[in-house]
Amino acid sequence: SSTVVDVAEGGKTGAYAVNLTSPPSAPVTVTFNGGGQLAVEPGTLTFNSSNWDKPQAVTVRAVDDRVAEEAQHSGRIRHSVSSSDADYDGLAVVDLVGTVADNDSAGVKVSRQDLSVDEGGSSASYTVVLASKPTRTVMVTIDGGGQLVAAQSSGAAGYGGLTPNKVRVLVVGNDTPGV
Repeated sequence: SSTVVDVAEGGKTGAYAVNLTSPPSAPVTVTFNGGGQLAVEPGTLTFNSSNWDKPQAVTVRAVDDRVAEEAQHSGRIRHSVSSSDADYDGLAVVDLVGTVADNDSAGVKVSRQDLSVDEGGSSASYTVVLASKPTRTVMVTIDGGGQLVAAQSSGAAGYGGLTPNKVRVLVVGNDTPGV
């Protein structure tokens, strides 16, 4: 079988088949580990003296992690073999490489494009959320251009996840003390 499989986050899956090369003297279990990029079903296959030469299907899918990564990146499926048959126990099996098409992109989503506020205390709100899960803290600076001020004292919000953050906007009025 092939040592490369192409998959896509939220879409295309791949498959390959596994079988033994000789009849075992005891059941042989092959365990699959796709790491953080690939999911493998089933997680284990068991072969014995009656099914050792019959290929068993393994389905591979990309983990839809909501992290913006390279458009094409890869993951590895590692195989471990265990059996009381000494010829198979601990047998080295080549890793399978999965080429993953990513479906996430970095970006900031704002819930509203227009706000209406008046001097004298009225306010309006909008939410800001990242389009994908960041690998580090992201700072989004809110600049009212001297006419508006964000309710946050720092004027910036740090985002470490995908939870929407509410921003409250007030008018900077001529009679607003301290602003």
